[in-house]
Amino acid sequence: MSSFRFGLHAFASPAHDEWVELARRAEGDGFSAFTMPDHLLEGCLPPFAALGVAAEATSTLRLGTLVLNNELRHPALAAREALALDALSGGRFELGVGAGSAMSGPEFESIGMDYGTAATRVARLAEALDIMDGLLRGDAVTVSGDHYRLDAFRAWPPPTQTPRLPIVVGGGGRRVLRLAGAHADVVALSGLGRAKVEDDRHEVSGFTPAAVDAQVEAVRSASTGRKVELQVLVQAVVVTEDARAAAEEIRVRLPELTVDDVLATPYVWVGSVESICEQAVEARERWGITYFSIFEHSLDAAAPIVGRLAGT
Repeated sequence: MSSFRFGLHAFASPAHDEWVELARRAEGDGFSAFTMPDHLLEGCLPPFAALGVAAEATSTLRLGTLVLNNELRHPALAAREALALDALSGGRFELGVGAGSAMSGPEFESIGMDYGTAATRVARLAEALDIMDGLLRGDAVTVSGDHYRLDAFRAWPPPTQTPRLPIVVGGGGRRVLRLAGAHADVVALSGLGRAKVEDDRHEVSGFTPAAVDAQVEAVRSASTGRKVELQVLVQAVVVTEDARAAAEEIRVRLPELTVDDVLATPYVWVGSVESICEQAVEARERWGITYFSIFEHSLDAAAPIVGRLAGT
């Protein structure tokens, strides 16, 4: 059975020293990865520059995007940036990419870009993954597809990791999960459903254990026997001796779920350090989830859990 690994997911601070301190703390607390989102929002720096600073400040921490919005970058340019950061970090980069969600629409409207339909975005992501797979291996890629055209293009610098750096695909819809199962080394399960227009949040319909069963089955059925690492982004960590009362409070904000759902989902950690560790082990046994990413705001609560489980 694979060992656990943990990532810290953070929005970069524009203050250099604070950002460096956070990356070094993540490394010191036993996290194996340090990731960033990709949004056109205030408070979210462009990921490649910020991750480059984090790479320089650390020595073992892997760096990653969780995830790049494929609609914002041509896959040839994304591969080129990824290869450069991988080389400069000594082979520590993991390229995460996704098709975006309905909540990204307003970001695109703010810069005058058409976000398109979900079907178009998924089709474009499928072509992009094929292109990036070749470029990240150092191949010269020629493609004439519905969305991209390349003529014997080879990205530089050459690969540092072999046969290529890891590709992470994130999403929650069945089409994206099947695409991820077929192409990715790591599938980042979001558990999120449709966007709620009224409060700029997503439904959490994918959080129930039965829904996680379906997500994992979609990935496994498309992986055709390839080894695929499963990752979840933990939305909240509450260390308490009264797990049920804490779950009741969380459920008020997540009305789609029951209290039992909150206590059983891998997307929320509620309970004592010991019980949360047991919950993680159960998630590994039931679903094969071995990679948990924690938001920066949950770092203090999650640190003792990571300390106990990392590498076990």
